[in-house]
Amino acid sequence: MKVLVLGGGVIGLCSAHALLRDGHEVVLVDRDFVGSGATPGNAGWVCPSQVAPLAAPGMLRHSAGLLLRRTSPLYIAPRLDPTMLRFMVAFARRCTRDAQARATSALVELAATVEADYQQLESILAEPLHRERAGVLCCFTDAEHARGAHQQWRVVDRVAGTGPGPLHDADAMAEEERALARNVTAGFVLPQDSHLDPAALARTLRAAVERTGAKIVEQAGACELLLTGKRVTGVRTSSAGDIAADEVVIAAGADSARYLPQLGIRVPLVAGTGYNFTVRPEVEPRRPLHLEEAHVACTPMRGALRVAGTMEISGRTSGIDHRRVEAIVRSASRYLQGVTWAARTDVWGGPRPVTPDGMPLLGRPEGIQGCIVATGHGMYGVTLAPTTGRVVAEVVAGATAMPGLAPSRSIQRAKPST
Repeated sequence: MKVLVLGGGVIGLCSAHALLRDGHEVVLVDRDFVGSGATPGNAGWVCPSQVAPLAAPGMLRHSAGLLLRRTSPLYIAPRLDPTMLRFMVAFARRCTRDAQARATSALVELAATVEADYQQLESILAEPLHRERAGVLCCFTDAEHARGAHQQWRVVDRVAGTGPGPLHDADAMAEEERALARNVTAGFVLPQDSHLDPAALARTLRAAVERTGAKIVEQAGACELLLTGKRVTGVRTSSAGDIAADEVVIAAGADSARYLPQLGIRVPLVAGTGYNFTVRPEVEPRRPLHLEEAHVACTPMRGALRVAGTMEISGRTSGIDHRRVEAIVRSASRYLQGVTWAARTDVWGGPRPVTPDGMPLLGRPEGIQGCIVATGHGMYGVTLAPTTGRVVAEVVAGATAMPGLAPSRSIQRAKPST
């Protein structure tokens, strides 16, 4: 069977890799370059224990003002755009305890095989992924917050069968990680999480799919789906013409939003812009750090530290709002010592595909043949990429993806937050 994968990020690459292993002819199409988009800006965490939806109980009641502030960790810019308005309404409906529980349950179920899927991928690839299994150190400036988080960390148990490490006080945290400032008063390690270089992951996957026989079409320009009745028959590109296929996998990240209306998918998909930059601290952390109250991720990479944070839902798909970067600096500087923040380099901002309920769109659209959707992973693209690739290949072979992740699911059933 000839399968066209639309999108060359880690989701598209893992899908192409899994499909090639099943013996399909694969064409990988990207409007720009394979491995571009959100992939190189990812923090690089493989963190099945931390998957959770953005919408949370009480968020609108207690944090509505913060959501509209440009310097807040999660910023939603109100715009008179139909998709954005539908997103905001649906997001508000998901800020309930029941909705969060349902979304978390679905994400946990999807993430349950992440470690096994990564191990299988690593056993197949000719080159190592250099995944570091050092865990993630969760850092708190509020000891009471840390105690509550440590007690409630149930996702770890459900995904990996093991909870967090012991709760550390300020002295133990200073001993655990010399890069931390004295403001850090408590924390704990999530031992089952790991990290890697996402750009290197994309390069390794690209080499693997090319070696296995995939045809790669880059700089394809604007793309549109070709439909005959209710069947997707291929893709029309502005630079490479029409490409026919028996199946089309839509894995184009935030750019996937342009194809959803044509497939009758009502779940609004928006671009959530994330930012990161690189610093070179005097002491490189031994493992990734989650600066909890700041919602900032710090990942050691090749002797430097990648500092990533914020989710900006504003319609921005390019360019950098330096106010957001400065907000990350202000927040992170309370946790780390020995960092010359003004010397930061490689400032990056890029869009990630976000759904209002926090769950990917994964499976076949209702009433449409010849098409599979694999997008909407938000911040968890690297974490869920091999698992998503496996599911895509299984759906092509005739399986049904998880009902809760169905692209044609309703987003109108949850009650508004109270």
